[in-house]
Amino acid sequence: MSKREAQAPGAQIGKLLEDLNKTRNDIGKKLEYDMRLKEELQRQLLQLTDDLDQCRDRMAMGKKQKKKYDSNLQETEMAIQKLDETAKKLGATFEKIRK
Repeated sequence: MSKREAQAPGAQIGKLLEDLNKTRNDIGKKLEYDMRLKEELQRQLLQLTDDLDQCRDRMAMGKKQKKKYDSNLQETEMAIQKLDETAKKLGATFEKIRK
């Protein structure tokens, strides 16, 4: 066996180890990136959850206000209708008095 043939398997093993270390480092970098991405997404999710809660609170308050305004409008329309009826009765009464 020649000296060159004896070194060839050692060189191949060295190259294999080098490739394995490079792959390991690449996987490590991808993991670090994914961990940072996960933390950022969790932060964004927390912010979006807070925003959603605030939006729901505003909607609930808005619905209560709208219901109150609807009630007030209905009461006002009924009062105007009664005033109109009363005005017509008084108009008819004054018309009778004038004759």
